[in-house]
Amino acid sequence: MKRLMVFGSLLALVGCGDLPTSSEDVGTVGADLNASKFSTWTRIPGGGDFGRTPAIFSSYSDASTGTWSVCATTTSQLLCTFRVIINNVAGSWAAWAATTPPGGVTFGNSASAPTIASYTNGFGTFGATGVRERTGSCPNCIWVLITQHGVSATWFQIPNTGTADGFGATDFSLVGSNGSLYLVASKLVSGSYRAFFKRNDVSVSYSNTAWSGWIQDTAGGLFQNPVIATAFGSNGNIIVSGRGLSPGGAWVSRIFVNTNTWEGGWATMGFGTFNDSPSATSFSAAGGDVAFLGLGNDNGAWEGSWNSTRTVFDGWAPVGPIKTFMKSPASWAPLNNIITAATLTNVIDDTAIYVSKYTGP
Repeated sequence: MKRLMVFGSLLALVGCGDLPTSSEDVGTVGADLNASKFSTWTRIPGGGDFGRTPAIFSSYSDASTGTWSVCATTTSQLLCTFRVIINNVAGSWAAWAATTPPGGVTFGNSASAPTIASYTNGFGTFGATGVRERTGSCPNCIWVLITQHGVSATWFQIPNTGTADGFGATDFSLVGSNGSLYLVASKLVSGSYRAFFKRNDVSVSYSNTAWSGWIQDTAGGLFQNPVIATAFGSNGNIIVSGRGLSPGGAWVSRIFVNTNTWEGGWATMGFGTFNDSPSATSFSAAGGDVAFLGLGNDNGAWEGSWNSTRTVFDGWAPVGPIKTFMKSPASWAPLNNIITAATLTNVIDDTAIYVSKYTGP
């Protein structure tokens, strides 16, 4: 049973701490999340010096066989691990391994959380791992590691993403959709975060010079934390979620991939209050519903879901039992009605990465 049921409202041209100015039609959620279908949070062994939300990416050949990958930053490194699941039997996590940065550059938790995405073109499926520079010649600039199975991985510095262009040590998202790779990031302006995106057409190949300029959220949404982005499937619009101004509610908007424009408004998701921007991922059999995972004001993980047109929200429910999380869980849906999640939590005087899996519908 959900904690509360709320119909979505569209906020246009005002900050995300104000009252909505118009409403959308009421619809139905195609596939509500059920908090009891999340597995118990379990720790990935090792680590202990993490300071930001981890990134998670998973792929499944069927509902019982797949691979999970998790990356996180310490004070000076980007560390990654993985495990393989075969016939619902999970293998051991690999030892955390440092990803070699470009020459003269270091990464670290003072330079925001990492992010993982994938995209497909005529040459195959590529991975894109993004992380901010901690030390080097371009303060806080974003680097992306482009990889393909069996092909050497290459680092690229995405242009106009650092301190010189108004971006500080803030979280960001890489999203692959509709033949393009999107970068969604936030600028801190007068004490509030504002959302931007840029895109790169990767339908033929990746070119670091093909990034567009920044496109600012046209509705002027204001947030307490940087926004988080994901896509409705491989060709779907991009959903962007954030923690609004006081009292810290969750808000959502979209980027339309056919026109590469902002939707022009933000919708509120219920009456929950949060300590971080919630993450989102599509999860239903049709790929049209969105799962949200947020860090509640009790520092616990909370979940909710919305249909693709954002016309009805099914309420927030706790995903327990750990109540010492530090950031909203990162999430990824590798297969219909499967969600993998990873988050950061306190362990006595240290930190650790915990993971969970949702199996629906």
